[in-house]
Amino acid sequence: MSEATTNPRIELTRPMIVALLEDARDLPLVSIGARLGDVVALSVRDNASPDATLLDALTRGASRAVQVSDPIFDSVDYLAVAHTLACAIRHLCERLGAPPVVVLAGDRGRGAVGPAVAERLSLPHLGAVYGVEVARDHLLVDRQLGSSIQRLRGTPPVVLACVLPALTPTARASAPSSTVELLELEALHITQQELLHRRRFRPEPGAAVASAPRVLASVDRLADRLARDGVWPKRKAGGPG
Repeated sequence: MSEATTNPRIELTRPMIVALLEDARDLPLVSIGARLGDVVALSVRDNASPDATLLDALTRGASRAVQVSDPIFDSVDYLAVAHTLACAIRHLCERLGAPPVVVLAGDRGRGAVGPAVAERLSLPHLGAVYGVEVARDHLLVDRQLGSSIQRLRGTPPVVLACVLPALTPTARASAPSSTVELLELEALHITQQELLHRRRFRPEPGAAVASAPRVLASVDRLADRLARDGVWPKRKAGGPG
């Protein structure tokens, strides 16, 4: 994050907040982003049906929901997803007049999509973020650093990977006020061929190791084996087992 100006007369232009929603666990990003600006919930899916997570985001305060749809997302790895998300963010910024952008992703310890999006957008990236707020001409970001909390100050654009609280249920009495906007790869100037080779890198679950427990003939033999391995006290000669 760049160093912010100290001139009190300058105020930060209201940023566009993009919340990257992989699934329902990321919905708290909408609440975090709503405190900073207008939230655009963004996701990629392998079908054109409006995703339930995005519809839920609209009921939780997102001003827009955008879904990039293509069957190829059923079989590609995280880098293909990150490339598509980065192109979608550029597309949205161009349509909205290039506002300062804050991209929010979920940080689950090993999350890779957020850093990959930051790399493709050439933006700074911070992980383990526990809090973020707008203070006049800059952002204040609190992040975990070992056993302490580090506070950083800077200005957008930036990608923040947030440690998220557990999802709290909300009443679903009313339908969202807007609908999910569907984007195809063509609108982002992406071809399937660009993503197709990423199928080779998607991890495939292998067969589990077959369990073959050893069965001993008696409790005495089990005790002797455990004693020999040093995990059970040896029995005294002539004493009880």
